[in-house]
Amino acid sequence: MISLSPVELHPPESRRRQGAGVTVVALLASLVACATPHLESSAPQRVLQGLAVTSAGPQALVVSTVADAPELADEPVPPMPTHPLDGKRLHVAVVDPAGVEHLEAQGFDIGEMVTGRSGSIVTELTEDPAFASIINTLHADIRQVARANKGSRVSSSGGWRLFDRRWLRSSEMSFQLTGVFNRIDRRAFDPETCGETRFLYRLAYETEQAGETMRGRLPMAINVVYSVSRDGDADCQELARSWHAPQALEGPSLVDWMLERGALSAAQQARWSLKSVETNTQAMRTVSGVRQSMAGNSDYVLRVFVPTDETRSAFEAGPMENTPDVGRLTRSRALRNELAAFLSTPEALAATDRGTLQLPERFLARRTTAVAPRGLTRLGNRPFSQVLDADHFGSVDFTRYATFSSPTSLLRRLDAASCAGCHQSRAISGFHHVGAERTPTFGALYTGISPHLTGDLKRREAYVAAIAVGDTPDEMRPLPETQGTGRGFGAPCGTGERAYEALTCEPGLTCMQLEDEEMGTCIEEHALGAPCHYGKVRTRKNSRRDWVSGLQKPGCDNGLLCYENRSGFPQGMCFNHCEDGDADSVCTQSLDLDYFQACLRHGKTEAACLAKYLYPMGQRRCDADTACRQDYVCVLSDDGKTGGCEAPYFVYQLRIDGYPHGR
Repeated sequence: MISLSPVELHPPESRRRQGAGVTVVALLASLVACATPHLESSAPQRVLQGLAVTSAGPQALVVSTVADAPELADEPVPPMPTHPLDGKRLHVAVVDPAGVEHLEAQGFDIGEMVTGRSGSIVTELTEDPAFASIINTLHADIRQVARANKGSRVSSSGGWRLFDRRWLRSSEMSFQLTGVFNRIDRRAFDPETCGETRFLYRLAYETEQAGETMRGRLPMAINVVYSVSRDGDADCQELARSWHAPQALEGPSLVDWMLERGALSAAQQARWSLKSVETNTQAMRTVSGVRQSMAGNSDYVLRVFVPTDETRSAFEAGPMENTPDVGRLTRSRALRNELAAFLSTPEALAATDRGTLQLPERFLARRTTAVAPRGLTRLGNRPFSQVLDADHFGSVDFTRYATFSSPTSLLRRLDAASCAGCHQSRAISGFHHVGAERTPTFGALYTGISPHLTGDLKRREAYVAAIAVGDTPDEMRPLPETQGTGRGFGAPCGTGERAYEALTCEPGLTCMQLEDEEMGTCIEEHALGAPCHYGKVRTRKNSRRDWVSGLQKPGCDNGLLCYENRSGFPQGMCFNHCEDGDADSVCTQSLDLDYFQACLRHGKTEAACLAKYLYPMGQRRCDADTACRQDYVCVLSDDGKTGGCEAPYFVYQLRIDGYPHGR
């Protein structure tokens, strides 16, 4: 991370959006990542805060450590030219809870951003016919899920728990802004634009429980996506620089600058046009007591809505990027062959390798469902693999590509680029950003950003930083399931496929082939946090028929205990008691959610039920840079400073029955 001395970018003066302001969490630009270290230059050097920064013309900003910098001569040094990004700090996400709450209150609520008419409470939003057109489709989706799962009902006690459609008509429900994201990198998918700016909202509730106010959030998110026009900014450099704010600014003063002169200013807003509204809803959850070998199951319905006209008078279901329509392709052999032929072209293969493939609309779905747990082990998260097989790619020369080296790894690369595959790759229970708690309570997450997104934010930093200094950004996008994981415990690793040879484990860890036949996992066997109950996943196109056969229990070392799948821990998890903890473990407070909900149903207050059903548990340590295994999340530990790896559905805000149902 680099801090440079102050200088203004001098963006056009513009009228500040009335009353707007926000506190922003800055994610610093890693200019090292976008430097060109082999470029030779005789340009003068300047040592700034531990780094030697060389200005090498408009195409490069070369960074080296001070130790590598040449010694300064005794003769006078000519004045150093001021670099236009001196003193600036790059932001690729606005996620601070207090900040986004303030921004929302000043005109960035979901109603304003979707329809141009202010509102955040669901009853207000559904009075607008345009917003209601989105809600009505989601209503129909939930009804369809209910029909396909005969035992499902709205409950906190049944085995099949359904999203309560009444929430989408309730005055207790609102959509809260949880993040704003700089997606200049998305220009690769629409070269006529400078990418996108995205606003992510989360469904939240405020209700009364036993005479007291109870607040929480639910597993439903809406992503409002704006395209950003080039509008005279041919190389998008002006936009990239507008996301750089002066180093000295933070909190409200930082946001005031962004709204008055930066990326959220009226001048930049004039370049925005609403592209789409994307929804992700946990429609149904089956508890682990019913789906015992799977540790339960959750269905997430994904949608993309597009405005029907420029006035946004209504929205309709739109095509979903790189997500094939499985039903239509299954019914048409000709269409399947056409899809395979398109994907086998050199242009499509090269784009797939880079991660910039754009599937033509004629192949695309308008609704899809992701399933959890077990990520890409589940066929339900792999739409390409449902309609294509190895025989479709017999003519491909796989020696030319880096991220796939066989039909098997090609299909995995394609599946991971689909909506379902991406949302189940190193995610937080089907989401990549759930947002930090505005008021942290029991079961708070250590971070509201998934491991995949954590890794991708670093890629985006390098991308935007390169544009800002006039360099060419790297368009390569890694495999989603490898981002934010490193080579540590729980990271994916290669088991023979050439494309995965670089996926190795840290010393002391073993690359174990668990339930995924294509990818291994870096594990310290029998240790804290290790899997201890796994077998062979039997998966079908109908994910309701998935199960795990041949379950084995290899055991845990040193007196550790094993939580099994039937207790809600995918592949099992070795844990200890808090008093038996070591350097790798932390103590967290786990909530017995079923008993907690039963307590609420008996009319007790939230505080009284928490006091009775929270219990300590020793878990493997985690933080923003140390990810958990796939299907686990990092929750805040007892000390409020570290995190522990927890099965996701023990986190109240990540389940649809995380609401005080009265039955």
